[in-house]
Amino acid sequence: MEYVYELYVVTKRDAMKRIRKDNGHTLIEMVLVSGLIGVLMLLLWTNYLSIHRTYTKAGKKAQNLEEARLIVTHIQDAFQKYESKGCKIIIYETGTELEDEEEGTVKQIVFEEDSGDIEIVYNRSQKKVTFQTVEIGSEISDFKVKRNDQLLDFTIEVEKKGNNVVEDQVMQVETTVTLEYIKELP
Repeated sequence: MEYVYELYVVTKRDAMKRIRKDNGHTLIEMVLVSGLIGVLMLLLWTNYLSIHRTYTKAGKKAQNLEEARLIVTHIQDAFQKYESKGCKIIIYETGTELEDEEEGTVKQIVFEEDSGDIEIVYNRSQKKVTFQTVEIGSEISDFKVKRNDQLLDFTIEVEKKGNNVVEDQVMQVETTVTLEYIKELP
């Protein structure tokens, strides 16, 4: 009986091919793939954060504008509803009624009504505007009025403190009211 032996010479390259076939991927390949996945995740995360900040800023801006518009709407409605009885505007700087060609920070707007005075009050220290004791605006940093003959120009400044996503915001909303009907209150 004769035995035939075959001798195989295994080179390094052949050994790597055999290892790769037997065990999957090499360590270097796994590190490269993990690094690429990490870079892609970082890019996706930064894009997500950027989009999130944009939407949050837009939402806060809309909320601030809506709050200022609510105050403006209350002022316009009050002037239209109580126009026949007269009104007076008291300003902070002098504590007196607003005169023609004068401007200042609104302290109080008073409309005379048979059932009692209707008031819109700005509390500067608390940064709140109230309509008949109901708060209609908070974080109001300024509430200016300027009278020019028959026109009242109101400027309302809403200031919201930011957080880690949205920076501080200051919004201004302006409105003009015609004063053909303003009468002096007794």
